[in-house]
Amino acid sequence: MADVCILMPTFNRPVLLKQAIESVRGQSFRDWRLLVINDGGPDIEELLASFGDPRIECLQLPHGGKAKALNAGIERCVEEYLAFLDDDDRFFPSHLEDLLTAIRGQRRCRLAFADTYATEVWLEPDGTRRFLGRQIENTEDIPPHRLWFRNYINHKCILHERRLVEKVGGYDENLRVFIDWDMIRRFAGVTPFLHLKKVTSDHFLYRNADQITMQAARDPSLSRDHYWRVVVKGLPSFLGWK
Repeated sequence: MADVCILMPTFNRPVLLKQAIESVRGQSFRDWRLLVINDGGPDIEELLASFGDPRIECLQLPHGGKAKALNAGIERCVEEYLAFLDDDDRFFPSHLEDLLTAIRGQRRCRLAFADTYATEVWLEPDGTRRFLGRQIENTEDIPPHRLWFRNYINHKCILHERRLVEKVGGYDENLRVFIDWDMIRRFAGVTPFLHLKKVTSDHFLYRNADQITMQAARDPSLSRDHYWRVVVKGLPSFLGWK
């Protein structure tokens, strides 16, 4: 059994998906399993088979959204740790090794996260990226109460014990945006976070791609509605934080 399961939801972005998978296969830490969760998109079995890597598996689902895809993936995980990567982002080669070394080097924190580049690019139809600019995200050590109104931690930057999900429950399938923020706030209620102050990944902001994370920008009313859902939902935990 592998030590880490990486969950990668995807929907109809084969060129970007291939590049994301390549970044996982390039990890210096080798004892992982990658579960690619196809959320109702065209068949990707041939693409995954082209890697010839038995550590890469596919879960085919009808389209139900990112939260449902992640929950279905977690149900099929037996590994000690979970990591996450969107199909349009990229791990640097030491990402898993760095986070595992950090979290195993102490006993207090059951979730670790690293810094990431927010990299703005122009995406050509063939998948070619043209660099526009970047800045570092996740640089602060965040006390739990600061997560009340804003998420400071990118979802793909975290690695945590799988059993944390048993404590806080799965991803909220009633949310279409702010899914990661809702989950990270719940994690903050049951464990302190370990911050690895090293950039270990790229979070791409595409000018002309159909990203899940851009859904809120396209629909401001959806953004406002889901924002307040998450805020109100977390009120009991927030009042208990010191």
